[in-house]
Amino acid sequence: MVGALDSEKGETMPDTNESREALVREYFDVVDGRKLRNPLELFAPDAEVYFPKFGIAQGAENLMSLGHGLHTIVKRLEHHVESFRLHHAGTVVIVEGTTQGETVDGRQWDGKASIGGRFCSVFEVNNNKIIRMYTYLDPDYGHADADRYPWPRERPEPSK
Repeated sequence: MVGALDSEKGETMPDTNESREALVREYFDVVDGRKLRNPLELFAPDAEVYFPKFGIAQGAENLMSLGHGLHTIVKRLEHHVESFRLHHAGTVVIVEGTTQGETVDGRQWDGKASIGGRFCSVFEVNNNKIIRMYTYLDPDYGHADADRYPWPRERPEPSK
């Protein structure tokens, strides 16, 4: 079992489901601004990422490009970490969740109450570093592209 450093305590932790989940949760705390840390420190130098409309990329420079690009369309974004559904499969942690926020043009969303803001991210962790992060979502956070699709914006609640 490979040892990993617990950034909170400065102690070595084994690579376990718990340590991988803690790293993934820390990632969301960092990108949401609840924890001050360079997000690149959480990734392996050659980490691979996928994000819709961005594509697949590898390495720190491309991770920064993804973040900068996202900030050109999203003014504020926060993940609802308290309601995450996490699944483990070996070195993989899968996160189903929702977000809330606002686009730079003022459109707001809340994934708990609207179509936009739902996501699934698949992380692969090795040696307490993220080596792969694939995120699946509709990047139309403010629902500006809705007119291209035939489905109604409001639907009745499903019967129980």
